[in-house]
Amino acid sequence: MGERRRLAAIVAADVVGFSRLVGQDEEATLQALRAHRQELIDPLISEHRGRIANTAGDSLLVEFPSVVDAVRCMTAVQEGITSRNQDVAPDRRVVFRVGVNMGDVVAQGEDLLGDGVNIAARLETLCPPGGITISEDAYRQVRDRLDTDWADGGEHQVRNIARPVRVWQWAGRDLTTADGGGRAGADTPSIAVLPFDNMSGDAEQEYFSDGIAEDLITSLSKLRWLFVIARNSSFTYKGEAVNVQTVGRELGVRYVLEGSVRRAGGRVRITAQLVEAATGNHIWAERYDRDLTDIFEVQDEITSRIVAALDPAILSFEMHAALAKAPTSLQAWDHLLRGLWHMSHYHKKSNLDARRELERAVELDGHYARAIAWLASSYVYEVMFNWTDDKEAAVRTAHELAERARSLDDQDPFCHTVVAAACFWTRHLAQGRLAIERAIELDPNSFAGHYIHGGLLNYLGECEASVEASETALRLSPNDPVVWHCLGSLAHVNYNLERYERAIEVADHAIAVRHGYLFARIIKTASLAQLGRLDEAARVLGEIRDRAPGFTTGAFDYYPFEIEAQREHLVDGFRKAGAAD
Repeated sequence: MGERRRLAAIVAADVVGFSRLVGQDEEATLQALRAHRQELIDPLISEHRGRIANTAGDSLLVEFPSVVDAVRCMTAVQEGITSRNQDVAPDRRVVFRVGVNMGDVVAQGEDLLGDGVNIAARLETLCPPGGITISEDAYRQVRDRLDTDWADGGEHQVRNIARPVRVWQWAGRDLTTADGGGRAGADTPSIAVLPFDNMSGDAEQEYFSDGIAEDLITSLSKLRWLFVIARNSSFTYKGEAVNVQTVGRELGVRYVLEGSVRRAGGRVRITAQLVEAATGNHIWAERYDRDLTDIFEVQDEITSRIVAALDPAILSFEMHAALAKAPTSLQAWDHLLRGLWHMSHYHKKSNLDARRELERAVELDGHYARAIAWLASSYVYEVMFNWTDDKEAAVRTAHELAERARSLDDQDPFCHTVVAAACFWTRHLAQGRLAIERAIELDPNSFAGHYIHGGLLNYLGECEASVEASETALRLSPNDPVVWHCLGSLAHVNYNLERYERAIEVADHAIAVRHGYLFARIIKTASLAQLGRLDEAARVLGEIRDRAPGFTTGAFDYYPFEIEAQREHLVDGFRKAGAAD
């Protein structure tokens, strides 16, 4: 039969994480897929006048006479699959992504070809699990004809298509991913760690490159907000030249981490790259060169550094994605991310904006422990940065919310971290120490865990241990977005140890990272005064007064000093600098 060109509504559908599902249980997966097809999908396609043009195991290409028919059919399919999956374990569910396009197609026999088909296939890769993604042309056909809420997904440059494609998305009724991710469901970020390439030319070094990837999978799995594909699935790509977009589609993940290991003599070079699977864009990359004096120590160190760097890198990327979404399409995870974005500005107004987003996240999901923990943090910030006149009420609220979050998810290290931060300001330092030590036990690579540990130890008088904890945090994530917090704590403990030159050096580093950081200037002023550099101390004291008019040493009374001598030491430095009590 010859070629025939026509305008058609095209649906491209694909099973999320099909390779992973087959790897877990091939027989059960294929049986579930057949049941979905025979009992739900194929009858609905016929009912809505559709024609299956092509199938390839886990995928479908379907032609409909209109976009309205196509979207009605696939909405019913997605809702039907959600209902059928209710009693299936999250990591065993067969879930589809669906792309719908209105475009020109070429018929070759029963099959369909052309840009209209290619765009539908690309739309499917941009779709959240259980949802539907449609093109601008398709959206114009259905926006006034169907009672469906669509979110503007923006423009995307897709492979083999010259012009950017604007997309609209329907997220589905059920927000539980096929991968069984976190509470925010389809919006919860997921990652696959591919086997690191052994570039050494020595097969015996394979165990080292595999060990790096395996340790990364284990460590990343401790980040409760991130779903990590199991080793058995990601290692099926070992030794293959793979495209990350293909990996993302087959495993149903948003991010792919890949890397290489090259060993020469007693040195090793390890590279790692984080890639957004849908676009192939690089989000983060780093190279590590090390001496192999102790191969396992190097493996542990590199793993810790990569995990500590990925945590803020992925969150930052997710934040910007959430900010780009239409307000009507936001889920609890999106409101959490928007809240974090506002909190990252460290201003009184932005903290209140963050609180509104976080409260909305908790309204949408009252058991969302991480959102509740961040809501508690917004009250901690009020006290820490002196943004409230009622510090007692703020810290009481912070502590109540933090304990609520911890009771909801005792395995989330961040919940324990926020409990520790609240305990710091309620002056229950011993209780806070227990909480932060539990947080570090759950996630040894947590930057926040180690620097808060350092702060608690400092006020408990264990200054050398405090230095060690803060320096561990800085080694883990030297460019962390809140590294200035840690530097301020490290400057303070060096002041307590009478290492004034070092305290000034660290305080200057903190000020360079965040120019408006008041506490670093406080430590710098006192340190300069203790060294007899009174003119310099007076100048920095003037900067403090410019930022906090009426500042006196009475401000130190609210700091949770366990040891009175520490408070007197700080007051003494300010008296020497010329500050009033």
